[in-house]
Amino acid sequence: MIRKLLFVCAVILFFSCTSTRDNLRVTEKIGYSHKIDSLQTVIELLKMKNKTDSLQLLVDFYTRKKTVPPIFDLYKTYTPEQVLSKMPVTIQADPHKKVFEKPNKTGTFKDERDGRIYKWVKIGKQVWMAQNLNYTTHSGCWSYDNDVANRNKYGLLYNFGDLKEACPKGWHVPAEAEWVELENTISSGTMGLSGGSGNGYDATCLLEGADSGLNLQFGGIHRQGYCADLEKKAWYWTSTRINNPIHVRIIDKSTGYIKPSELGSAYGLALRCVKDQGR
Repeated sequence: MIRKLLFVCAVILFFSCTSTRDNLRVTEKIGYSHKIDSLQTVIELLKMKNKTDSLQLLVDFYTRKKTVPPIFDLYKTYTPEQVLSKMPVTIQADPHKKVFEKPNKTGTFKDERDGRIYKWVKIGKQVWMAQNLNYTTHSGCWSYDNDVANRNKYGLLYNFGDLKEACPKGWHVPAEAEWVELENTISSGTMGLSGGSGNGYDATCLLEGADSGLNLQFGGIHRQGYCADLEKKAWYWTSTRINNPIHVRIIDKSTGYIKPSELGSAYGLALRCVKDQGR
């Protein structure tokens, strides 16, 4: 009797495990529908529609979580059209994710003061230098650790007082509002600074070698008497000043996040100039 009971239990357990495995399959189809039971299912649905842009955005966001997006109900059946209709909500659900298009215009120009050639990139309606400024002002600029190799790679670090003479003719130091415009353009208008958290937001697309073409660099900072943060942080000036604190941008390499901050005028930071528009 006991042997029969054990046999029956074993059979039940076997079919129970088999059923569980079947329920976890991500390829189960009902016509052109799938049951949403994993991230892979969502990816397969998008592949069916050949929507590679939407597919990449979804993968970028959810690879970290390894779970079903919250806008989908577990094990509920969706058509590819229904999945795609939910994609904008999926993207907006992550306040740190930046979405952008590749720049449509790039080029070079010469700084007539010293003959240096700089790359530029047009992003939205703005034209930004795609390299850090490397012009020697009369005072208040430094190469990192007084190293020529650092200057050639990262440009110079400027104190706030020298910014008025730093940019070439036809270019200017970007104001806080112009950084915000850049960030909103890069994010396709899905969020501005107000949508970020205390840690800032993902700035991967702004960094050297990324598709935005802006190529921001981790060139460090000149503090009073010494340099710090080379290849750890990027520090950039804005022209916006409220009394002594000046608005700046910081990018932390360890997180890839950019955020606004404030500094005094004596620090040395990198500079990106923006082309004048009707000034």
